[in-house]
Amino acid sequence: MLTEHTRLAVPEAEFVEVLGAAGYGELVQRLWDAGEPFAVVEQDVVPWPGALRALEECSGAWCAYAYGAEDLRTGCVYLGCVRFRPADLGPIWVSGLPWSVIDCSLTEQLRGHGQEVCQHRPSVSNLNPRAEVFT
Repeated sequence: MLTEHTRLAVPEAEFVEVLGAAGYGELVQRLWDAGEPFAVVEQDVVPWPGALRALEECSGAWCAYAYGAEDLRTGCVYLGCVRFRPADLGPIWVSGLPWSVIDCSLTEQLRGHGQEVCQHRPSVSNLNPRAEVFT
């Protein structure tokens, strides 16, 4: 469920409700296949003012924020606040995957294409009390 904090942090965003376990993967796949740059801000993530502009202005093809002090160059890159330039990254396949594995699947596929994430700082906030936050 979309938090009010997220809605207020990104008022210019197009909010998309994804349905079912595979709905998130289908949305990401459709956006990827369109080939245009796109950003994802998940429903419980609150970017700081200017965070999305920084992603948009960066020349990196795959840019993301962490939720704490973790290094996104190791492990799975979360989709909480991320921007992709699909035309510069190569093909991926996440359609039909459950939402809980999409971030790690994308990370593995992109690194398999020789890509690496451009990590932006400072981190963004994740309001999910069960989120893994590394300090």
